[in-house]
Amino acid sequence: MKKNTLALFGLVLILGGLVYYFQFMKDSTTSISDDSAWQRDFAIKNIDDVQTVMINKLSGLSIKLTRKGDVWEVNDKYMVNPKAIKSLLNTAENLELQRTPIAKEAENIIEYMNRNGIHVRYFDAEGQVMKSYFLGDADLEGTGTSIVMEGSNQPYIVNVPYFEGILSFRFGRPVKEWRDKAVFRLDSEQITKLSIDYPKQKSNSFELNREGNDFYINKIYDFTEVGKKKVSPNQAIDYLEGFEEIIAEGLENEYTKKDSIMNQVPFCIMNLELGDEIKQTVTLYEIQRKNAGSGSESDKVFRFFCWNEPADDLSVVQLGVFQPLFRSYDYFSVK
Repeated sequence: MKKNTLALFGLVLILGGLVYYFQFMKDSTTSISDDSAWQRDFAIKNIDDVQTVMINKLSGLSIKLTRKGDVWEVNDKYMVNPKAIKSLLNTAENLELQRTPIAKEAENIIEYMNRNGIHVRYFDAEGQVMKSYFLGDADLEGTGTSIVMEGSNQPYIVNVPYFEGILSFRFGRPVKEWRDKAVFRLDSEQITKLSIDYPKQKSNSFELNREGNDFYINKIYDFTEVGKKKVSPNQAIDYLEGFEEIIAEGLENEYTKKDSIMNQVPFCIMNLELGDEIKQTVTLYEIQRKNAGSGSESDKVFRFFCWNEPADDLSVVQLGVFQPLFRSYDYFSVK
């Protein structure tokens, strides 16, 4: 009896080993799950319903992208780079299943996901989860990206049409890379008040106000100037349109000499008001060339440090980009 029991036990082990070999080690597309449809349904068909995207990694990366009307915010503080969010949403909408990895490859993918996977969740306006999955690294061929739906243990390889690369790069950006580098991204028709203050050239400073369809200007420092004066609406509108999109060269919030910069006398201070709720102040500080003072052409300032409030951002901007905004009181045709 004992011998029969041992023989039976050995037969079970052999059969179990054969099953494992044919199901998990054989070079086929045999999956490690039941391959149900929900596990490979990654694309979001109603992409316009996505209100919030949460992105997390075990490394500590925590990104919250929230739709606010026509724009997106990252971590409820900064505007999102329109190109970055467009890339993410395009990816979410067009994910295509390429193949099911073989069992050994699938096991390696799961192991990688447990260490380095990027957890991506999409929510609608009611806070309901629309999709939730984990993104991994490139597959063995380098033509697709591994992915696992939350609640499943079956990985797949996906891609989007006409794209070559790792899709997870579109999701795993740090906050700085999600951020919009725009100093101004405004609707010029909403600007109700604007002041341009040149502390070193006070006579050029001015304040521009919109009152209905009319625009009025007054000097900031010259108190001999009596009252406000009406200016050409077309000229005022043309000037304000220059504030619709001004992009910085780069963010410099980690710059070690930030405090010393803001202790300098600024070149220009721009204050804008949009209705009663939105106010923005941009202060520009000249960046002198290394050989400034030599009297040569290279003495000219080609860039500025730009302090942007209320975002509390320091960036570097180019003179050529800001030049159209550097107008004086005399620039406007006063009626």
